[in-house]
Amino acid sequence: MGEDTESVTVGGGKKRKKRTSGGGGGGGLLGKLKKPPKAATKQQHQQQQPPADRFLGADAEAKMAERKAQRERLRELRERSEAAAAGEDNDAEAHRASKKQRRKEKKSQKKGGNDEKPRKKKEGKLSRFRKKPDPPLDGNELFDRWRANQETLPDDFPRLLDPMLDDEMRGDLFEAEDEEAQEKYAWAIPDERALEACAAFSPLVEIGAGAGYWARLLRDMGSVVHAFDCDVGDKTRAAGALVPPWTTVEKGGPEKLKKYKDAALLLLYPDDLSPGGHADSDDDSDDDSDDSGGGGGGEAREALSTACLRAYKGDTVVHVGEWLGETLTLSMEGQGMPDNLHPWGRSTSPEFQMLLTASFHKVLQLPLPNWGSVRNTLTVWKRTTTSVIDGDRYAYIPTAERIEVEAAAPMLKHLLARA
Repeated sequence: MGEDTESVTVGGGKKRKKRTSGGGGGGGLLGKLKKPPKAATKQQHQQQQPPADRFLGADAEAKMAERKAQRERLRELRERSEAAAAGEDNDAEAHRASKKQRRKEKKSQKKGGNDEKPRKKKEGKLSRFRKKPDPPLDGNELFDRWRANQETLPDDFPRLLDPMLDDEMRGDLFEAEDEEAQEKYAWAIPDERALEACAAFSPLVEIGAGAGYWARLLRDMGSVVHAFDCDVGDKTRAAGALVPPWTTVEKGGPEKLKKYKDAALLLLYPDDLSPGGHADSDDDSDDDSDDSGGGGGGEAREALSTACLRAYKGDTVVHVGEWLGETLTLSMEGQGMPDNLHPWGRSTSPEFQMLLTASFHKVLQLPLPNWGSVRNTLTVWKRTTTSVIDGDRYAYIPTAERIEVEAAAPMLKHLLARA
């Protein structure tokens, strides 16, 4: 684009070209813009301001001075208020520290005095639900102590129950076993295979857990175990002896089972504390006749094992202890006479064993490490479905759940050889 110019005459007779448009016809943008007016001088600016007395009156200067003084006073009051607030915070902090120090001194005085008991710390509403840490346990201590004890037993220890053995020698053999370990942990000794078998059916609910030794080992393996017993806290018993619990065991019995239909029922020597039923911690009577399973007078209470089985609505029972045909105990103290046979063992009642056999079928059986006078096993039972045909009831056991029955004593192992 071109630019339009015109010649103008300036001083000295010289001519200079003047640009009149930015290109094209009609004038450009620069041509349309006007230069801003020059800034007014200070004198002109002051002349343009309205007089002060137009707004403030005749005494304008006095009023302006008064307003300035008011602003100064307000600033001074604000500074004083801020300083006072900071001082109050410091005083409050000092007061709290002093009060805390007085409480400490008062508490230490109470502890040092003999006449006044220290005030108990109030527990929150949820304190009773806080889980207490389990006591230290170095692996499966019971099994380790049993194995170490086996290496120290005399050579004639297998004759412990031989009727030809005199009482003095038998007493020496009994004393050779680790009696403290028997009382401190549990009635039955778990090995790694037994614990893995129990863990396979997690979650588990155990009634009559005692000190919770088995529950503790299973929990350490990651299994879920809900453990209950009638004796908890200071009344906790392991194998009949008062001991601190190995893990958290809640107070409860068969009534708790309605909440655990989907858990496997774990019963480990639930009836051992009395021949005819589980010992009641609230009953301090020395008369065992009412609890007798076969020799005493009176009406026997329902065994804990039987009550659990009636209340349990799940499908799996894990039994640890002795069983009919798998026991060395043929009668128990408190049944009247040794000749009153009781071939059901010390773990569970005859009624329980018959009810379990009628309602469940055995799918697993494992031997356990044992002390000299017991023969414990771990067995797993599944609930049985039945059918009625011509008035007779039959158990339906799927082929995959039928346990092998082939077994023989070492002296007859050769009879199991196939031709």
